[in-house]
Amino acid sequence: VQNVEEIKKGILKGSYVDADLKYKVFKVTGPAIERLMQRINIGDYESLNYMQLMLDRMGVVKELRKKGVQNGDTIDILGYQFEWFED
Repeated sequence: VQNVEEIKKGILKGSYVDADLKYKVFKVTGPAIERLMQRINIGDYESLNYMQLMLDRMGVVKELRKKGVQNGDTIDILGYQFEWFED
C-alpha cells in the first residue's frame, strides 16, 4: 500500500486523463488511479474526501483543468462517475 508521502514525492506515476469534449466526459485511468481506488469506499464521505485530496496531490486535478474541465462535466474514474464542481 502506497502512502501519502510517496504520492507527494511523485513516486506514484501513471495516471491519465482523456477528454471527450463533445460529451463533456473526462476519463481518469492508470495504475496509480487503480491503486488509489482500491482503498476508497465510494459510500463513505471521509473516503471520498481522501480520494479528492489524493487526486489533487497526484496532479489529476491540475490535468483536468488543463484539459478544460468545467462545472457540470462528468469525471469517470474506473467506471465511477462524478460531477465536477468548483467554486
